Amino acid sequence: MDLKGFMETRGFDPLSQDPPQDPEGPLTRNERLNILSGGCLMNGLALLPQGKGPHPSVLFLHGFPGHETNLDMAHALRRAGFACFLFHYRGSWGSEGSFSFGNMVDDTRCALEHIAARKDELHLNGFTFVIGFSMGGWAAIMASAGRTDVHGIVWMAGANLGPFKAVLEMSEEARKKAVQTFSDSLGPLKGTTEGSLLKEVMGNGDEWDLCVKADDLKHIPLLLIKARRDTTAVPSVHFDPFHASLKASGHRDIDSINIDSDHNFTGKRLELTRAVMDWVLRTYEKIIIRSEHRRT
Repeated sequence: MDLKGFMETRGFDPLSQDPPQDPEGPLTRNERLNILSGGCLMNGLALLPQGKGPHPSVLFLHGFPGHETNLDMAHALRRAGFACFLFHYRGSWGSEGSFSFGNMVDDTRCALEHIAARKDELHLNGFTFVIGFSMGGWAAIMASAGRTDVHGIVWMAGANLGPFKAVLEMSEEARKKAVQTFSDSLGPLKGTTEGSLLKEVMGNGDEWDLCVKADDLKHIPLLLIKARRDTTAVPSVHFDPFHASLKASGHRDIDSINIDSDHNFTGKRLELTRAVMDWVLRTYEKIIIRSEHRRT
């Protein structure tokens, strides 16, 4: 099902309209989250849809340091009937603990486990999508590879630390630029420095290369979105090698979109949200059909 099909069956457009109110089921609501990771509490927010459900889930992962959270997209998907979850990694934006790239991966796993543990309480059906933006796209792949409880991943202007390490090794100018970028982003973060972040990338880049995860992703539908004017996660460094590795692995459920915008899709938010929502609805419908066939 795409957005047009959703509109025809539900009678409204979740991209631009509020859903008709359900007089019998629970109302749409927000709930504050406290997600435990490494002994620290991470701040989060659940956008819960109206109705008794059970509802599918979407976990949103912001980038580094996390100014863009894609909350507009989360509201649209909530209107379409998905329970949407957003959180801040350890050491970021008031969450307890120290920030690191490695912690982002563990924090994402803990967030997935938190959602699964509250399945009955929040009226969820166990089907979970992960939407990762920028460095959050890297964390989405790293944390989801090999899992059976992630049913689709959207990788938006995603970063990949493997080839990024290679770029830093090739040029002192690139290293200085990276250190400056890290330094400029430390405001919302604690427990880290530009030097420690660079050391993480240089020390783990080979293991953190998403291209080596291709075989562990074959069972998960993927939507990869490139920002044509992206000067942060430059597509030739981050998107193209990862996309090629997935194709080479024989992954048969990959969709890709090229949007003519900058890294944050600032001038194309509706186009971006429509594309993501169409794909999520279509993928979810296919998953439901397959699960029903298994039961019969």
